[in-house]
Amino acid sequence: MEKMTKKEMYNLIAEKCADNADIVDFCAAEVARLDAKAEKAKAKAAEKKTQGDELRAAVEAVLTEEVQLIDEIFAQVEAEGVTRAKVTNRLTQLVKAGIAVREEVKVEKSKALAIINKMNAEMQNVTLNAQQQIVAAQEKAKQDILSAQRDKEQR
Repeated sequence: MEKMTKKEMYNLIAEKCADNADIVDFCAAEVARLDAKAEKAKAKAAEKKTQGDELRAAVEAVLTEEVQLIDEIFAQVEAEGVTRAKVTNRLTQLVKAGIAVREEVKVEKSKALAIINKMNAEMQNVTLNAQQQIVAAQEKAKQDILSAQRDKEQR
């Protein structure tokens, strides 16, 4: 037998006892109460989700291109009712979304998790790569000039 919900059970009872008005009224009232409870739960879940989004934005705003320990990030987040667990959860969400990067670092002979802002880190890597390419191009240009001067002297 398939498991029934309370709502289905009350509807079945009301259907089977259709000749007793008191039972039908009771079942209808219970179904209405269950519906109201479900609506209230949906509203509360939506409210919590928007609050979570605000906290995630606050946590993201604290991230920098520098490696930061979770405790350091927690200390910088300024929001009411914030716990370390909530900050860790939002950081995990940011890592899963690809906004931040999680790294393991050694701190005083133990390992700790650190987070950096992926976008800033990627920009830093792009800048570093661009600088390296510029230096390589300058070196190549010097080599070409020296090579041209040697060829000219040999003629």
